[in-house]
Amino acid sequence: MLGQSDYDALLADLYAGTAERTRLQHFLDRLSAASGSHLTALVCQDTGEHGRTLLLGRVEPRLVRRYQSDFRSPDDRLWFRRSAAAMHTGAVLDGDDWASPAEIKRTRYYAEFLREIDTLHAVALCGLRTRTRTALLAPCRSERAGPYGSEELALFRQLAPHWVNAYALMLGFEQLQAHAALSERGDCGLFLLDADLRWSGGNEGAERMVAAGWWQGRHGGRLDSPSAVTRAAWQGAQRRLAAGAAALRPNTIPVYDRLASLVAFATLRPFGVAAPGEGMPSFVLFVRPLQAGDDERLGAQLRHLFDLTPAEAALAVALRRHGDLPQAAAALGIAEGGARTRLQSVFDKTGMHRQSELLRMLDVLADDLA
Repeated sequence: MLGQSDYDALLADLYAGTAERTRLQHFLDRLSAASGSHLTALVCQDTGEHGRTLLLGRVEPRLVRRYQSDFRSPDDRLWFRRSAAAMHTGAVLDGDDWASPAEIKRTRYYAEFLREIDTLHAVALCGLRTRTRTALLAPCRSERAGPYGSEELALFRQLAPHWVNAYALMLGFEQLQAHAALSERGDCGLFLLDADLRWSGGNEGAERMVAAGWWQGRHGGRLDSPSAVTRAAWQGAQRRLAAGAAALRPNTIPVYDRLASLVAFATLRPFGVAAPGEGMPSFVLFVRPLQAGDDERLGAQLRHLFDLTPAEAALAVALRRHGDLPQAAAALGIAEGGARTRLQSVFDKTGMHRQSELLRMLDVLADDLA
């Protein structure tokens, strides 16, 4: 039986793996060792004619390619086809309950894939099941190792709600990264927070942001910001989270650095339905740095929606980035008086009356473009 400290370490790798591929593979390896599996695969499949299939785990690249090209349809996989009606988000399905080893051995799926990865027994932990996407964790055993017992199945059921939460986080992080392929570069920050919102872990991107002065704090303590604007938004997000409002819409927080420049946007989210173990995180703070193209897209959208001139759009974007008209004017190389005249034109065209209203509108618009 897995001890509490080993179980917490397993969960720590799972949640950190939502943003770091190496930690995700570490989690898969830990789960294999804990359950007597020779491998654990992560399978994500989108439906449709051109839907993608993602297979992660210690499987040879040639076999991954074969799986992706030859076994995308549930009709090719006996376990999946028979259990489809019982498969739902959070379900744990033992393959032996749906097809006997003798039946599996008679399938093309076994002859051309499962036998190649030495697998005859498998369990599916369903992290997501919708009309368009299915995400499974699949611990696998060989014929020699035999079927999974009650102890291993109990571990899988204990882990299942955490896998649901973690996959939801993966989807959120994937959306944040969509425009800049940040997953490969690790630019996004992931701060794991405990029930008291103390920093308990995360990824290297989070460490870099603290080192750069975007956030202040240390492990085991609360995060703070050098910017009064970010600090106020951060405190407001915490209040809304405590009131349960974040379950309806994630809290978006503008992140300003020590020079009062807007450098990123952050979202604060609860982990979800699973009750974390002692010492495990309860909340996650995602931080997505602004990219060079973000300002260009926002400027183009302002020109399209409100018929702003390029100069007016540039001022609005600079004001959002710097949060202060004199600094925005200096960044554009124009006089403050000229900037005020240009800002009034922006107010007239957008229907805004104050800088605070304009900045809120720009934040919403930028969030929609992200």
